[in-house]
Amino acid sequence: MNDYSDISAILDELKSRYDIPSDNKLSKFLDISRTRLSNYRCGTYTIDDDVAAKIDKLLELPEGVIALEMHAKRSKCPAVSATFHEIAQRLAAGSLCLMLMVGGFAPKVAQASGQIGPVNNNIHYAHYIGS
Repeated sequence: MNDYSDISAILDELKSRYDIPSDNKLSKFLDISRTRLSNYRCGTYTIDDDVAAKIDKLLELPEGVIALEMHAKRSKCPAVSATFHEIAQRLAAGSLCLMLMVGGFAPKVAQASGQIGPVNNNIHYAHYIGS
């Protein structure tokens, strides 16, 4: 599995996959400035979410992998950083779908089938009885 936390490796993979000869042409391909690409490559900045979404599509990754890795790099808290990195790795490996389903985040049957009507989501509301 690729480690999508290395920005230079990500940029090099794009160049290789799309036969792009230079960073100048890569910046045009990504529709960003050459300076911005240079800042990504030298570590001054991490890839922002809009460019991360483009890269996910170009590398045929599940949506959010690159953004999660970049959030992991930006985090000042090691535990949060590790969590973002782990989620990105699982998402890239395709196991997030299973994790979400086991965790109960899958749509309810009525929602998935398009039925109209209330779905019991086990949410309890307090009822105010006025005087």
